[in-house]
Amino acid sequence: MIKTVLSHCRLYVLCAMMLFVIRGVAQVGTTAERFDMPYHVNSMSLSSDSSYICMTFMQSGRTARYGIFDLKSRQLTWMSETMDTERGRVVPTRYGLLVMHDWGLLWNISLIDAQRGTATWTEPGVGGFRYAERTDMALAVKKNVREPGLILKAFNVSNGDTLWRYRINHEFVQGMNGGMYSVSDTVALVIADQLCLVSRGQGNIDYCSYDTPQQGADLPTMITGNKIYVSDRKHLKCYDKWLEEIWSASHPAAAHARLQRIGKRLCLINEGYVKKVLPPDNTGVSAIVNQQVCKPFIAFYDRETGKRQSLAYLDWKPSDGTLERILVNAVFYVKQEGSDGFRKVVTPSDGCFVKVNDGTIYVLDEKMKIKEKYTDDKVFHRYFHTSRCIGISSVNDAYIATPEGKPLYHLPQGTNAVCRVGNEVFYTVGDTLYWQPLP
Repeated sequence: MIKTVLSHCRLYVLCAMMLFVIRGVAQVGTTAERFDMPYHVNSMSLSSDSSYICMTFMQSGRTARYGIFDLKSRQLTWMSETMDTERGRVVPTRYGLLVMHDWGLLWNISLIDAQRGTATWTEPGVGGFRYAERTDMALAVKKNVREPGLILKAFNVSNGDTLWRYRINHEFVQGMNGGMYSVSDTVALVIADQLCLVSRGQGNIDYCSYDTPQQGADLPTMITGNKIYVSDRKHLKCYDKWLEEIWSASHPAAAHARLQRIGKRLCLINEGYVKKVLPPDNTGVSAIVNQQVCKPFIAFYDRETGKRQSLAYLDWKPSDGTLERILVNAVFYVKQEGSDGFRKVVTPSDGCFVKVNDGTIYVLDEKMKIKEKYTDDKVFHRYFHTSRCIGISSVNDAYIATPEGKPLYHLPQGTNAVCRVGNEVFYTVGDTLYWQPLP
């Protein structure tokens, strides 16, 4: 009798295994825990101490609400009033949310307690701020109301106490308000009409002039170790920690641009457009479009010497779509034809990806010629990765897969946000949040 039962059990297990192989990828959701949110969830971001998830609930147009989902109680503990996403900013910290509120031409900064949803402290009249997570410090630039210039303040994020305060004898630059970078817990770089390096430890401020970019263009800035890199109107420059110039290298006219470190090289990526605000339509809404003002290009430099290693222009055709983003040293996944697996696509050596307004991604080689084209519905972006698995998603479709692209779980259709918390995956479908262990 026992042998018969065991035989039947082995047969059942064998049939189940065969069924799994035939079906391929496991469907998840049946064993997941859930929490119903009050609104459709647009995105999620994890706090630095992994104690809560910041939820974004898009309302209409540019308006949204933000909420805190506590990971210990598994409850939504706080939700904001409606905010304008163009005139507000939210940064998760271990103490709660740093929220920048619209306040006329300037802003208020508040720290919202993660449990109570009340403001721990508020700083009014700020032109911009930057959060230095490593030191739990917030840097804020304020207008000096009594005399010309700026006030740079450093706050303790937990209680809002002022750590230090300096007056800078320079003015804001249109389009660069709030441009500041934390060099260390006592040194900050502020972009005004000059570069201002504030050193609290030595009690002084060093100034350095730069060639102002055209109106609406960026001033790409990067700090790595003891080096400061700045790309102004015509040159990419490297400074030491006292703003003494180490080297300077020329580059063509740039507009919407940024710097990226790739090994021993620096990459200057110029997408060639500025943001233009159109006149209001019949509803009173002013659309923001990309206005092309110069040719997009990619330039590589030796990080130590400044020697330019390559410069490649993108002869982009409007018929291929409006250029929105140039990506180097990037990766995405595409579904392989005739299988459930995914193929990993990486940028060619000295090549790039170009993303256009409809979500299509083009793969360009080192000569900036199009090699491949993938429409938005074919592209799966990587949301997280561990040594054992990755999370990838496309338009309302998401998978947990091996790093090589073999699917492990297929998340429910309609999944629009994915977040990894330790050994769990959190994902949303409409206004419902789900979570379950990772494989």
